[in-house]
This record gives sequence, structure tokens and C-alpha cells, in this order.
Amino acid sequence: MQVVLLTEGSDLDSLSSAYALTILEKNTYILLPHSYSATVKLAVNYFKNKLKNKIIKKENIGNLKKIYIVDTSSLKKIDQILAETGISNFKKITVIDHHEKIKYLPDYLKKISVPYGACTTYFVKKIKRKKIKLDIEDATLISLGIYEDTGSFKYTNTTKDDVDALKFLIKSGINFDIVNNILTNKIDEKALKILETAVENLHILQIKDKKIGLSKVFYSDYIPDISSHLNNIKEFNNLDAFFLLIISKNKIFIIARSKNINVNEILSVFGGGGHKRAASAVVKDIEYEDIESELELLITKYILKDETIENFAIKEFKKVNLNEEIKEEKDLNEYFLFAVDEYDNFKGIVFTRTIKNALKHGVKNLKIKDILIDDIFVFKHNTPVYEAESIALKAAQDIFPVLKNNKPIGYITKRSILGAIHFDAFQKEETFSFQG
Repeated sequence: MQVVLLTEGSDLDSLSSAYALTILEKNTYILLPHSYSATVKLAVNYFKNKLKNKIIKKENIGNLKKIYIVDTSSLKKIDQILAETGISNFKKITVIDHHEKIKYLPDYLKKISVPYGACTTYFVKKIKRKKIKLDIEDATLISLGIYEDTGSFKYTNTTKDDVDALKFLIKSGINFDIVNNILTNKIDEKALKILETAVENLHILQIKDKKIGLSKVFYSDYIPDISSHLNNIKEFNNLDAFFLLIISKNKIFIIARSKNINVNEILSVFGGGGHKRAASAVVKDIEYEDIESELELLITKYILKDETIENFAIKEFKKVNLNEEIKEEKDLNEYFLFAVDEYDNFKGIVFTRTIKNALKHGVKNLKIKDILIDDIFVFKHNTPVYEAESIALKAAQDIFPVLKNNKPIGYITKRSILGAIHFDAFQKEETFSFQG
């Protein structure tokens, strides 16, 4: 006996991949998870006669020779389903997936990475190569995974192989009425409530030229296929990336969608996974406020990962030798001066108002080194911007010298760093609407 394990929240691509695998290899069965998408529920109902001898319950698993897991890159989900089935000590498990590569692969997992928009396409190519004949129900059920994971070929992850795989299935015969009924299932009241609340709670994080949406919804139940409706929200489509937290009683679900930001890399910190442009994670035992803060930091670090503080430093400033005596000079029109030694090494900062006050009261023989402030936080020129921003906002001072080899090359202020990174995100007022 061989078994294909589907993980929590499985979608049509998972089901279609698993079903195709049962056609490719005899004596192979599908074990469904506790929760899966509404479209999978519809498909299981439509094809109950086809699936009744393909789906197995965990108590009926016996004499197991091989285990497959399809369409997931989440080690957390894999470990969860293995623990639930009681077969976590199986020596070798084959994972077939089209998501981002698992960086650290345990010895018990063998990964087959497939470069297609839908994981199902990999199995269709094998069916075609082996010249296996499919009936209309086979072709229809298998086609669902390709349609859903390529967005009916509208998603940018779609490949020529996905199109060719569907062409092959069409030749075998597809019942398009069933496909349309399953894929165009209307949004229910629960999902609509979540989406409406997500729009109401939408917060825009502006980082350089990127607009990132963050939102949260408190809901007792998670709707597995809620992510399939996110592309229908105009406000989310106008963003470079969007992160939605669905906060339930015992866990927090994070769903991310993006145009050009690797959300899979960001959510991998929370044990999540997916594609560069679509990923998710499930988090337990962490307060949602902490997740929000961590998300903002991770997003900022990702977008600014190649930016250093030198790129944002204000380069116009005046210097004065620390051994000079204070005197009337044109540089007193500046707000501050950088004090340096004879080798141009930074020694501190002098506020010109201090010099003016000393001159006003007739203080003589006073040198710059006597009034400079050397207990000041400075940044090295190669300090990452996201790190500098965090430090600057917490510090008591407002001016931060930027040094290279201990020599001043510029400075930043709280205002300048915030202005450079988070310029105005709200150019115009937008109207929120759901496009159902």
C-alpha cells in the first residue's frame, strides 16, 4: 500500500495532484486532512463515485510501503500530518512540490521540486508520457488543480507546461460545467465578513516606493479557501504586497500575496511557506501584536536589505578642529559643527548656540574640545538602513553623525530617515469596494 497525505488547508492543486498520482501508481490512496478548502469539498462531492475507492481513513492504513506528500513546502504542516497519522517514524517520504525550496531538508524527506504554476502539471506530464488513457471524470478532476493554481492562466507563475498539460486533458475530455461550478463558487457570508473587516482594518506601510498592506481580522473559525478571494479585492490588488492576519482562539493564520516581493521568504520566519508571490503561515503561542511588529520589521528588512545609511546621509555639514578657540565666524550660522582632530577623526558635536552663549557672556580662552559633546550615538556608513531607523527612533538625540573609517561623511536626523524611507503613502483618498 502507498498513501498520499494531504496537509491542513489543502486546495484543488493538492487534490488533483494526489488523484493523478493514484492513477500513475497502483494501490495508492489519498488521506484527506481535517480541514481543506471549500472548493476541495465541492470536488469531493462532485466526484464521490470516483474517489470512494481512492480516499482512505487513517485507521485503514496498513502494510505501508511508500508515503507521498504533494503541493506543500511547509515542514510544519508535513510534521503535523505525519504526527496525526501516527507514521512519523517512517524512514523515507517523497515530497513533490512546486513551491519554494525547503532550505533545510530532514533526512526522512526526499524532495522533488517541479517548476510549474501548478503541481498537478508534473503528474499530467507523466500520465501523457506513459500514454495512460483518462476518462472525462479523470480529466475534469485533474484539470481543477491547474485551473485553480494558475488562476485560470492569469497568474504570472503560469508556464507553457501548464498550458500544454491542460491541452492534453481537454483532448481526454473535460466537463467544463463542473469546472465552472466548482471554481466560480460564490463567496459565503463568513468569507465576505472576513474580507470586509480586512478592508476596514487595512493599514498601509510605505517603504521607499513600495506600498505594503497589513490587516487583521478576529474570527473564531478559519475558512481554508479565504485566500482565493483576496484577488477580488481592489484595494489589495493596488498594493505591492498584502499580509492578512486571521486571529482565532488558538492560532493565527497569516496569508500573504505579492506582486514583486518574496513573501515566502518573509513568512518562512514563522515556519510558513508557499511561492514568492503567495505564501501562508500558521502561528501559535505568540500574541498578534508581536506578530504585527515582527512582520513590519521583516518587511522593512527585506525591502531595504541592500540599502545602507550612507545612501540616506545628508552630506552638507561643517567641521571644526577640536583645538580651535571659540570665536566669531561664519560657521556660527550652522546649527551644529562636527569636531575633528588633525587627522579628521570625529571627536564629537558642538552646537553653535553653546558657542554664541559663551561669546555673549565674554568667556575667553575656551576651546572647542571644552564644549563638545562626545557622548553621542554615531552610525557606521555601512549600517543597514532598517537597523539605523530602529535605533534612531528610540534614541534621545536627533542628529546622528555617519562615519567612515572614523571620519564624518554626513549625518541623519529622525525626520530625514523617516522621510527617506516612509514618504507619504496617501496621495489621494481611495474608495474601498469588494469586486465579487
